[in-house]
Amino acid sequence: AIAQLVERFVRNEKVRGSIPLSSTGKERPQAAPGVWRAWGFRMRCHPPCLDREYSLGHFPAMRSYFLSCEAQANFGRAVVGRIERMSTFRNRKETALVVVDAQTGVLSSCHDRDAVVDRINDLVTSAREAGAPVVWVQHCSDEFPAGSDVWQVTAELQPEQSEPRVLKRYGDSFEDTTLEAELAKLDAGKIIVCGAMTDACIRCTIHGGLARGYDVTLVSDAHTTEDMRQWGSPIGPEEAIAYLNICLLYTSDA
Repeated sequence: AIAQLVERFVRNEKVRGSIPLSSTGKERPQAAPGVWRAWGFRMRCHPPCLDREYSLGHFPAMRSYFLSCEAQANFGRAVVGRIERMSTFRNRKETALVVVDAQTGVLSSCHDRDAVVDRINDLVTSAREAGAPVVWVQHCSDEFPAGSDVWQVTAELQPEQSEPRVLKRYGDSFEDTTLEAELAKLDAGKIIVCGAMTDACIRCTIHGGLARGYDVTLVSDAHTTEDMRQWGSPIGPEEAIAYLNICLLYTSDA
């Protein structure tokens, strides 16, 4: 069945299946599972024997919500410039990179921290080169007081003065913040999400964006979390990252 689905995409046929994704009751179509990579994307299917190399031109009707950052420098141009949109904000033409809680204190105990920060840095660089907006979200709490050292964006990442900053107090970056207003100013109806933490603010922000009608893309290897087992989680950080990636793998449009 998956083989037939993939071949129908190659023939540019639309494959539709109803999955409600928004609080408005709007139904969005389901796409074949896969992982996009930039300029000569690879769609990784199951079983593995179906793996094939495609260019984005093979999929004019497909919008993926699950990306790998392996292509790094080329990813920004491909995603920002060429993927079609299913956003309810159809008049908005821009795609914004939203960096969630890439803060000194938040990242200090996160899994594979340095590698993830490097990938976020690559994403930011690619977005800037492609002329795409970058939005920085920072969490404020008793643990991370605004203006404190632990609240600051980690030193390896350097937000530009012109790039919007959004302060939040909840897991969802949209909840009671200026994020929607900033995206409106940027004419952005599609967002690409990276940062921390996977099983907290990243997950909440993804669902918050979908519920508000945005196209939301998760960069699979540019988000991270700490070990939550000490607070009752049944899985470690690697499993948490993989689990969210799997969930988003099947949340896509065609």
